[in-house]
Amino acid sequence: MTRTSLIHGGNLHRASQETGIPLENWLDLSTGISPYAYPCSELPDWVFARLPYANEAFAEKVGTYYGSKSFVALPGTQTAIQLLPEILQYLPVLLPSIGYQEHAQAWQNHGNECTYYDSLNAEQAIRDIDLSLRQNPAQHLLIINPNNPTTLRFSTRQLASWAKQLKNGACLIVDEAFIDTHTKASMIAHLADNIIVLRSFGKFFGLAGIRLGFIFASEAILSRIECQLPLWSINGPAAYLAEQALGDREWQNQHQLRLQDTEQRTIQLFARLHDTPYCARTFHERLFSSYLLKQQDAHALFAHFYRQGVLLRLIPLPAEQAIIRIGRVPFGQKVNSETAEFNFDQAVLAAWW
Repeated sequence: MTRTSLIHGGNLHRASQETGIPLENWLDLSTGISPYAYPCSELPDWVFARLPYANEAFAEKVGTYYGSKSFVALPGTQTAIQLLPEILQYLPVLLPSIGYQEHAQAWQNHGNECTYYDSLNAEQAIRDIDLSLRQNPAQHLLIINPNNPTTLRFSTRQLASWAKQLKNGACLIVDEAFIDTHTKASMIAHLADNIIVLRSFGKFFGLAGIRLGFIFASEAILSRIECQLPLWSINGPAAYLAEQALGDREWQNQHQLRLQDTEQRTIQLFARLHDTPYCARTFHERLFSSYLLKQQDAHALFAHFYRQGVLLRLIPLPAEQAIIRIGRVPFGQKVNSETAEFNFDQAVLAAWW
Protein backbone atom coordinates (compact mmCIF):
# COMPACT_ATOMS: atom_id res chain seq x y z
CA MET A 1 0.00 0.00 0.00
CA THR A 2 1.30 3.45 -0.90
CA ARG A 3 2.41 5.56 2.03
CA THR A 4 0.77 8.99 2.26
CA SER A 5 3.13 11.76 3.35
CA LEU A 6 1.89 13.58 6.43
CA ILE A 7 2.87 17.12 7.36
CA HIS A 8 5.36 17.38 10.21
CA GLY A 9 7.17 20.25 11.87
CA GLY A 10 10.76 21.27 11.22
CA ASN A 11 10.69 21.68 7.43
CA LEU A 12 12.73 24.88 7.35
CA HIS A 13 13.93 24.31 3.78
CA ARG A 14 10.36 24.47 2.50
CA ALA A 15 9.61 27.52 4.64
CA SER A 16 12.70 29.30 3.35
CA GLN A 17 11.84 28.54 -0.27
CA GLU A 18 8.24 29.74 0.11
CA THR A 19 9.05 32.99 1.91
CA GLY A 20 12.50 33.90 0.60
CA ILE A 21 13.72 34.24 4.20
CA PRO A 22 17.24 32.74 4.47
CA LEU A 23 17.43 29.43 6.32
CA GLU A 24 19.72 30.82 9.01
CA ASN A 25 17.21 33.57 9.87
CA TRP A 26 14.43 31.20 10.89
CA LEU A 27 13.36 30.43 14.44
CA ASP A 28 11.95 26.90 14.44
CA LEU A 29 9.33 26.39 17.16
CA SER A 30 7.44 23.71 15.26
CA THR A 31 8.92 20.41 16.46
CA GLY A 32 8.90 19.93 20.24
CA ILE A 33 12.56 18.88 20.06
CA SER A 34 14.82 20.25 22.80
CA PRO A 35 16.49 23.46 21.59
CA TYR A 36 19.65 22.39 23.44
CA ALA A 37 21.50 19.49 21.83
CA TYR A 38 23.84 17.17 23.66
CA PRO A 39 27.41 18.17 22.63
CA CYS A 40 28.46 16.26 19.53
CA SER A 41 31.29 18.31 18.02
CA GLU A 42 34.09 15.91 18.97
CA LEU A 43 33.34 12.51 17.46
CA PRO A 44 36.27 10.09 17.12
CA ASP A 45 37.19 9.03 13.59
CA TRP A 46 36.62 5.36 14.34
CA VAL A 47 32.83 5.76 14.73
CA PHE A 48 32.73 6.56 11.01
CA ALA A 49 35.32 4.01 9.91
CA ARG A 50 34.09 0.85 11.69
CA LEU A 51 31.01 -1.21 11.01
CA PRO A 52 28.49 -0.41 13.79
CA TYR A 53 28.16 -3.76 15.53
CA ALA A 54 26.14 -3.82 18.76
CA ASN A 55 28.28 -3.73 21.88
CA GLU A 56 27.78 -4.36 25.59
CA ALA A 57 28.72 -0.82 26.63
CA PHE A 58 25.90 0.60 24.51
CA ALA A 59 23.41 -1.94 25.89
CA GLU A 60 24.53 -1.19 29.44
CA LYS A 61 24.02 2.57 29.07
CA VAL A 62 20.61 2.10 27.44
CA GLY A 63 19.52 -0.36 30.12
CA THR A 64 20.66 1.87 32.97
CA TYR A 65 19.04 5.03 31.61
CA TYR A 66 15.69 3.50 30.65
CA GLY A 67 15.55 0.84 33.37
CA SER A 68 15.43 -2.30 31.23
CA LYS A 69 17.65 -4.29 28.87
CA SER A 70 14.64 -5.81 27.14
CA PHE A 71 14.90 -3.53 24.10
CA VAL A 72 15.75 -3.25 20.44
CA ALA A 73 17.41 -0.10 19.09
CA LEU A 74 15.82 1.40 15.99
CA PRO A 75 16.62 4.18 13.50
CA GLY A 76 13.94 6.30 15.19
CA THR A 77 10.70 5.14 16.83
CA GLN A 78 9.02 5.92 13.50
CA THR A 79 10.39 2.53 12.41
CA ALA A 80 8.53 0.77 15.22
CA ILE A 81 5.34 2.68 14.48
CA GLN A 82 5.37 1.35 10.92
CA LEU A 83 6.39 -2.20 11.88
CA LEU A 84 4.00 -2.90 14.77
CA PRO A 85 0.91 -3.43 12.61
CA GLU A 86 2.92 -5.97 10.62
CA ILE A 87 4.19 -8.03 13.56
CA LEU A 88 1.27 -7.90 15.98
CA GLN A 89 -1.91 -9.94 15.81
CA TYR A 90 -4.41 -8.57 13.30
CA LEU A 91 -6.97 -6.93 15.59
CA PRO A 92 -8.87 -3.64 15.83
CA VAL A 93 -6.94 -0.79 17.41
CA LEU A 94 -8.10 2.00 19.72
CA LEU A 95 -6.26 5.29 19.15
CA PRO A 96 -6.33 8.88 20.44
CA SER A 97 -8.63 11.18 18.48
CA ILE A 98 -5.80 13.75 18.37
CA GLY A 99 -2.19 12.63 18.44
CA TYR A 100 0.93 11.92 16.42
CA GLN A 101 -0.63 11.14 13.05
CA GLU A 102 1.81 8.45 11.96
CA HIS A 103 0.27 5.98 14.43
CA ALA A 104 -3.20 6.11 12.90
CA GLN A 105 -1.82 6.07 9.36
CA ALA A 106 0.27 2.95 10.00
CA TRP A 107 -2.75 0.99 11.28
CA GLN A 108 -5.04 2.33 8.56
CA ASN A 109 -2.55 1.41 5.85
CA HIS A 110 -2.39 -2.12 7.25
CA GLY A 111 -6.16 -2.42 7.08
CA ASN A 112 -6.89 -2.66 10.81
CA GLU A 113 -10.22 -1.36 12.05
CA CYS A 114 -9.52 1.91 13.89
CA THR A 115 -11.66 3.54 16.57
CA TYR A 116 -10.80 6.58 18.65
CA TYR A 117 -11.03 7.91 22.20
CA ASP A 118 -11.15 11.56 23.25
CA SER A 119 -7.65 12.90 23.82
CA LEU A 120 -8.45 16.46 24.88
CA ASN A 121 -10.12 15.64 28.19
CA ALA A 122 -8.66 13.08 30.62
CA GLU A 123 -11.93 12.08 32.25
CA GLN A 124 -13.65 11.60 28.90
CA ALA A 125 -10.67 9.65 27.59
CA ILE A 126 -10.84 7.23 30.51
CA ARG A 127 -14.59 6.78 30.01
CA ASP A 128 -14.11 6.16 26.29
CA ILE A 129 -11.35 3.60 26.80
CA ASP A 130 -13.13 1.80 29.66
CA LEU A 131 -16.30 1.46 27.60
CA SER A 132 -14.47 0.30 24.48
CA LEU A 133 -12.48 -2.35 26.36
CA ARG A 134 -15.61 -3.64 28.10
CA GLN A 135 -17.27 -4.03 24.73
CA ASN A 136 -14.23 -5.59 23.07
CA PRO A 137 -11.09 -6.52 25.06
CA ALA A 138 -9.59 -8.11 21.93
CA GLN A 139 -8.16 -4.90 20.48
CA HIS A 140 -4.82 -3.12 20.65
CA LEU A 141 -4.76 0.08 22.68
CA LEU A 142 -2.42 2.90 21.63
CA ILE A 143 -1.53 5.55 24.20
CA ILE A 144 0.73 8.54 23.55
CA ASN A 145 1.94 9.41 27.03
CA PRO A 146 2.13 12.37 27.30
CA ASN A 147 0.05 13.05 24.23
CA ASN A 148 1.49 15.10 21.41
CA PRO A 149 -0.01 17.70 20.97
CA THR A 150 -2.69 17.67 23.73
CA THR A 151 -0.30 16.80 26.65
CA LEU A 152 -2.87 14.31 28.03
CA ARG A 153 -1.09 11.89 30.38
CA PHE A 154 -2.20 8.73 32.21
CA SER A 155 -0.74 7.17 35.35
CA THR A 156 1.17 3.89 35.18
CA ARG A 157 -1.50 2.39 37.42
CA GLN A 158 -4.22 3.28 34.92
CA LEU A 159 -2.20 1.95 31.99
CA ALA A 160 -1.41 -1.31 33.77
CA SER A 161 -5.11 -1.75 34.55
CA TRP A 162 -6.01 -1.41 30.88
CA ALA A 163 -3.25 -3.84 29.88
CA LYS A 164 -4.73 -6.49 32.19
CA GLN A 165 -8.12 -6.15 30.49
CA LEU A 166 -6.76 -6.91 27.01
CA LYS A 167 -7.39 -10.41 25.59
CA ASN A 168 -6.52 -12.72 22.71
CA GLY A 169 -3.12 -11.27 21.78
CA ALA A 170 -4.11 -7.62 22.14
CA CYS A 171 -1.34 -5.25 23.27
CA LEU A 172 -1.03 -1.96 25.07
CA ILE A 173 1.33 0.23 23.05
CA VAL A 174 2.67 3.29 24.89
CA ASP A 175 4.54 5.96 22.93
CA GLU A 176 6.70 7.80 25.50
CA ALA A 177 8.44 10.19 23.11
CA PHE A 178 8.11 13.12 25.54
CA ILE A 179 8.31 11.34 28.89
CA ASP A 180 11.99 11.97 29.70
CA THR A 181 10.98 15.03 31.74
CA HIS A 182 8.63 12.83 33.83
CA THR A 183 11.19 10.42 35.23
CA LYS A 184 8.82 8.22 37.26
CA ALA A 185 5.97 8.02 34.76
CA SER A 186 7.36 5.43 32.33
CA MET A 187 5.72 2.06 31.76
CA ILE A 188 9.09 0.41 31.17
CA ALA A 189 9.22 -0.57 34.85
CA HIS A 190 5.86 -2.31 34.37
CA LEU A 191 6.58 -4.31 31.23
CA ALA A 192 4.46 -7.41 30.65
CA ASP A 193 3.97 -9.79 27.74
CA ASN A 194 1.33 -7.54 26.21
CA ILE A 195 2.91 -4.13 26.96
CA ILE A 196 5.07 -2.35 24.38
CA VAL A 197 6.87 0.92 25.12
CA LEU A 198 8.43 3.23 22.53
CA ARG A 199 11.12 5.70 23.57
CA SER A 200 12.55 8.48 21.44
CA PHE A 201 16.18 9.50 22.00
CA GLY A 202 16.35 12.62 19.85
CA LYS A 203 13.67 14.81 21.44
CA PHE A 204 15.01 15.12 24.99
CA PHE A 205 18.68 15.09 23.95
CA GLY A 206 18.06 17.50 21.07
CA LEU A 207 19.57 15.12 18.50
CA ALA A 208 16.62 14.18 16.29
CA GLY A 209 18.83 14.14 13.19
CA ILE A 210 20.74 11.03 14.24
CA ARG A 211 17.49 8.98 14.05
CA LEU A 212 17.56 6.76 17.13
CA GLY A 213 14.82 5.23 19.23
CA PHE A 214 14.06 2.13 21.28
CA ILE A 215 11.27 -0.38 21.66
CA PHE A 216 10.86 -2.17 25.00
CA ALA A 217 8.75 -5.31 25.00
CA SER A 218 8.71 -9.07 25.57
CA GLU A 219 11.40 -11.19 23.93
CA ALA A 220 8.83 -12.67 21.56
CA ILE A 221 7.83 -9.24 20.23
CA LEU A 222 11.41 -7.98 20.11
CA SER A 223 12.53 -10.97 18.07
CA ARG A 224 9.81 -10.28 15.50
CA ILE A 225 10.90 -6.65 15.31
CA GLU A 226 14.56 -7.61 14.87
CA CYS A 227 13.69 -9.88 11.97
CA GLN A 228 12.28 -6.86 10.11
CA LEU A 229 15.35 -4.66 10.60
CA PRO A 230 18.33 -4.51 8.24
CA LEU A 231 21.82 -5.37 9.40
CA TRP A 232 23.60 -2.44 11.08
CA SER A 233 20.40 -0.38 11.28
CA ILE A 234 21.92 1.94 13.91
CA ASN A 235 24.85 3.92 12.51
CA GLY A 236 28.11 4.28 14.40
CA PRO A 237 27.94 8.02 15.24
CA ALA A 238 24.37 7.60 16.57
CA ALA A 239 25.33 4.70 18.82
CA TYR A 240 28.41 6.50 20.10
CA LEU A 241 26.53 9.71 20.90
CA ALA A 242 23.75 7.81 22.63
CA GLU A 243 26.24 5.90 24.76
CA GLN A 244 27.83 9.17 25.90
CA ALA A 245 24.56 11.06 26.43
CA LEU A 246 22.70 8.29 28.25
CA GLY A 247 25.54 7.94 30.72
CA ASP A 248 26.06 11.66 31.33
CA ARG A 249 23.95 12.22 34.46
CA GLU A 250 25.43 15.64 35.17
CA TRP A 251 24.41 16.96 31.76
CA GLN A 252 20.95 15.36 32.08
CA ASN A 253 20.31 17.03 35.47
CA GLN A 254 21.43 20.42 34.19
CA HIS A 255 19.36 19.91 31.05
CA GLN A 256 16.22 19.23 33.09
CA LEU A 257 16.64 22.52 34.93
CA ARG A 258 17.40 24.44 31.75
CA LEU A 259 14.31 23.02 30.02
CA GLN A 260 12.18 23.97 33.01
CA ASP A 261 13.42 27.56 32.82
CA THR A 262 12.99 27.64 29.05
CA GLU A 263 9.41 26.36 29.34
CA GLN A 264 8.44 29.16 31.69
CA ARG A 265 10.19 31.76 29.55
CA THR A 266 8.43 30.65 26.38
CA ILE A 267 5.02 30.46 28.06
CA GLN A 268 5.52 34.03 29.21
CA LEU A 269 6.50 35.17 25.72
CA PHE A 270 3.19 33.80 24.40
CA ALA A 271 1.10 34.89 27.39
CA ARG A 272 -0.98 37.21 25.21
CA LEU A 273 -2.03 34.29 23.06
CA HIS A 274 -3.19 32.42 26.16
CA ASP A 275 -5.11 35.46 27.43
CA THR A 276 -6.94 36.29 24.21
CA PRO A 277 -10.64 35.26 24.16
CA TYR A 278 -10.00 33.46 20.88
CA CYS A 279 -7.91 30.81 22.66
CA ALA A 280 -10.31 28.12 23.93
CA ARG A 281 -7.77 26.03 25.85
CA THR A 282 -4.05 25.90 26.55
CA PHE A 283 -1.91 22.80 27.18
CA HIS A 284 1.67 22.84 28.44
CA GLU A 285 4.32 20.11 28.28
CA ARG A 286 8.00 20.66 29.06
CA LEU A 287 9.04 20.78 25.39
CA PHE A 288 5.96 22.40 23.83
CA SER A 289 2.71 24.26 24.45
CA SER A 290 -0.52 23.84 22.49
CA TYR A 291 -3.23 26.44 21.99
CA LEU A 292 -6.73 25.43 20.87
CA LEU A 293 -8.27 27.99 18.50
CA LYS A 294 -10.86 28.33 15.78
CA GLN A 295 -9.31 27.06 12.58
CA GLN A 296 -9.47 30.39 10.73
CA ASP A 297 -7.76 32.16 13.63
CA ALA A 298 -5.09 29.46 13.88
CA HIS A 299 -4.31 29.79 10.15
CA ALA A 300 -4.05 33.56 10.47
CA LEU A 301 -1.76 33.31 13.51
CA PHE A 302 0.45 30.73 11.81
CA ALA A 303 0.74 32.92 8.71
CA HIS A 304 1.56 35.98 10.81
CA PHE A 305 4.61 34.34 12.35
CA TYR A 306 5.52 32.53 9.11
CA ARG A 307 5.97 35.87 7.37
CA GLN A 308 8.42 36.89 10.10
CA GLY A 309 10.55 33.74 9.94
CA VAL A 310 9.06 32.03 12.99
CA LEU A 311 7.81 28.53 12.23
CA LEU A 312 4.98 27.23 14.41
CA ARG A 313 3.07 23.95 14.07
CA LEU A 314 -0.50 24.16 12.77
CA ILE A 315 -2.64 21.08 13.43
CA PRO A 316 -6.15 21.18 11.90
CA LEU A 317 -8.91 19.46 13.88
CA PRO A 318 -12.55 18.60 13.18
CA ALA A 319 -15.36 21.07 13.92
CA GLU A 320 -13.41 24.02 12.44
CA GLN A 321 -10.87 23.96 15.25
CA ALA A 322 -7.09 23.76 15.19
CA ILE A 323 -4.14 23.57 17.51
CA ILE A 324 -1.14 25.86 17.30
CA ARG A 325 1.75 23.99 18.91
CA ILE A 326 4.76 26.04 19.96
CA GLY A 327 8.13 24.62 20.92
CA ARG A 328 10.66 26.27 23.19
CA VAL A 329 12.59 29.48 22.51
CA PRO A 330 16.20 28.83 23.54
CA PHE A 331 18.02 31.31 25.76
CA GLY A 332 20.16 33.67 23.73
CA GLN A 333 18.20 33.09 20.52
CA LYS A 334 18.25 36.20 18.35
CA VAL A 335 14.82 37.00 16.95
CA ASN A 336 13.30 39.82 14.95
CA SER A 337 13.42 42.92 17.13
CA GLU A 338 10.89 44.84 15.06
CA THR A 339 7.51 45.08 16.74
CA ALA A 340 4.70 43.73 14.59
CA GLU A 341 1.01 43.57 15.23
CA PHE A 342 -1.55 40.96 14.31
CA ASN A 343 -5.21 41.91 14.04
CA PHE A 344 -6.93 38.99 15.68
CA ASP A 345 -10.54 39.82 14.72
CA GLN A 346 -10.56 43.28 16.35
CA ALA A 347 -8.01 42.21 19.00
CA VAL A 348 -4.34 43.06 18.60
CA LEU A 349 -1.77 40.38 19.39
CA ALA A 350 1.77 41.76 19.61
CA ALA A 351 4.67 39.75 18.25
CA TRP A 352 6.79 40.62 21.35
CA TRP A 353 10.12 40.65 19.51
